[in-house]
Amino acid sequence: MRYILIICMILLAGCGKEKQKLTMRMPASHVKEECDTNFDIFFSKFSKDSLFQKRHVKFPLKSTYLDMDGDFSVIREDISEEKYSFAKFINDKEIGDTGNGTYKIDITKEKDSVYYQMNGVDNGIGTTVKFAFTNGCWYMVAIEDTST
Repeated sequence: MRYILIICMILLAGCGKEKQKLTMRMPASHVKEECDTNFDIFFSKFSKDSLFQKRHVKFPLKSTYLDMDGDFSVIREDISEEKYSFAKFINDKEIGDTGNGTYKIDITKEKDSVYYQMNGVDNGIGTTVKFAFTNGCWYMVAIEDTST
């Protein structure tokens, strides 16, 4: 009987206290981001938001360019996340002016990849950026600079 009385007193004493709610937040790096399956919506965000852009680049980013000092052989030099800088894109699909010349933009869409080509008008500049749709999200996966 004595034990029952002690248990009842403990239960009654615990009822009067407020329960505290424990809240934990996941670090931003662990939060799964909603991805747009529509490339045009993705590309609009990708070309304007540097943080969004960096989260949607597969590192090391495959980068190739022509060796201008030799026989125009192709050189591959991958870009690490630490060395990556915000890439500017012209959104106009016809002709855009970046301030460094005029460019023709051509966007070729395939089933799960998109090729963004920026070719200079009368200036020898040419760049192709490849985007791939993997794991439900769009990512920039390669840059090919064919400028001469």
